[in-house]
Amino acid sequence: MEKLQKGIKDLLIKMGENPKRIDLIGTPQRVQEMLSSFLTGYKEPLTDPLGTPYPIDHQHQKNLITVDNIPFCSLCEHHMVPFFGQMHISYAPSSHVLGLGRFSSFIDYKSRRLQIQENLGAQIVEALFNKLSPQAILVKIVGMHACLAMEGKNQGASKLITCHYRGSEDLRSNLTLALNDYS
Repeated sequence: MEKLQKGIKDLLIKMGENPKRIDLIGTPQRVQEMLSSFLTGYKEPLTDPLGTPYPIDHQHQKNLITVDNIPFCSLCEHHMVPFFGQMHISYAPSSHVLGLGRFSSFIDYKSRRLQIQENLGAQIVEALFNKLSPQAILVKIVGMHACLAMEGKNQGASKLITCHYRGSEDLRSNLTLALNDYS
């Protein structure tokens, strides 16, 4: 990690800063610590973040389940600056459901790596579809991107909205309506 701190010092110098300036003395170490914290998604978790799904009665197979406003934060793989927002998940179960806390844990685990929002959504929907085998599932992500907000093009309030879907096409509109009611 000394190489990373040296790289940050070199970057400061190339930008015209003085890494020995009082307010910048600890910056290389702080950047290293921040990146280590933001990028924990590369480490193998001790246990499966999705856990074991719970079986449900057949009478519940006609219900839709929606979990919305799950916060996430990730780093853009193009610029290494944050993008963050909320995920909304709606699914029609077949035989199993997931504990609510598992959604947040899994999203946090998958978010903490370099990537783009489109890939993050695809990874989440694919993993949930494989784990739960639902009739259908829709993951909607509303993200704010620091790279866009900081470009100086007055686009700071712009959001990127992505939707990722797997399963029965007959249920797609029901899941879309369920998410639009909450997000």
